[in-house]
Amino acid sequence: MSPRVVVLDNFDSFTYNLVQYLAVAGARPTVLRNTAELTEIAARHPTHLVLSPGPGSVENPGSYGVCLAALAHYTGRIPVLGVCLGHQAIGRFYGARTTRLATVRHGHVSTIRLRRTSRLFAGVPSGFPAMRYHSLAIAPATLPADLRLVASADDDECVMAVEHARQPVYGVQFHPESIGTPAGQLIIENFLSLTGSRSDRG
Repeated sequence: MSPRVVVLDNFDSFTYNLVQYLAVAGARPTVLRNTAELTEIAARHPTHLVLSPGPGSVENPGSYGVCLAALAHYTGRIPVLGVCLGHQAIGRFYGARTTRLATVRHGHVSTIRLRRTSRLFAGVPSGFPAMRYHSLAIAPATLPADLRLVASADDDECVMAVEHARQPVYGVQFHPESIGTPAGQLIIENFLSLTGSRSDRG
């Protein structure tokens, strides 16, 4: 059976690129705006949840709408992936803070270094290139015990991926749906292979 993925759209132009990657990987994605209600999400009976990129700031809760409520509801039930703003929202939910980058990374390709083994990056070599579009990032010193650093950028040590210590909740700061991230399709496929059980932890 094809995974039923709800993509919460934070009003971003990249969202439908992400949807295309999910569809190519065999999923049945449904896009809901971040103004949706939890009941609208539940009506789709999702097996996976994606929090999309967005042009807003994680410091403004209006930028990601229902995302945190959805994260609270679905953590431990189904796998969750946050991309860019969605990644920062996951950090915010668990208590991490964001910081402004000294150099804005818009359309910038960085080398991404894996810091630990993770199911999300199965088959992806450490040192892979990835596309970045952001001016804020999770401050690594503020990562709580529940969130583990999975990957960082070689050029500025920015947090590039996190995962929950016990649940299949993942965040990536870079854009897997960009042509500038050659491993992006594999990362999406790895996400879809996960279930809500702890046996999937990497």
